[in-house]
Amino acid sequence: AARAGDQRSFATETEISFDRKAGHYLVVARVSELITEKGGLVERLIAAPRMTVVAGKAASITDTAQDGTSVRAEISWPVADSDQAASLLVILKSGGKVVTRSRVKLDLRKN
Repeated sequence: AARAGDQRSFATETEISFDRKAGHYLVVARVSELITEKGGLVERLIAAPRMTVVAGKAASITDTAQDGTSVRAEISWPVADSDQAASLLVILKSGGKVVTRSRVKLDLRKN
């Protein structure tokens, strides 16, 4: 367990893909803790919430690990009912406190 003053590092990886057949997006947000082990850096997956969303509609999901650590992903669209841009916020909480948060802005315009 981390003690006061310990510096912890995390990696956030987000993925969004469009399912043309179904007409919706699949959003996945993976959060891992970066740990030094045997002289190298390894990633320990904390949680990877995934959700299916419709363009222009806000959505969120929370994935909670056995130790109570949670990862929440929230997607919002600056223009309602538009699929041109989205914002994905990923929040890691441990012990009820926010440990880290990441925001990714997505340009979804088709070229």
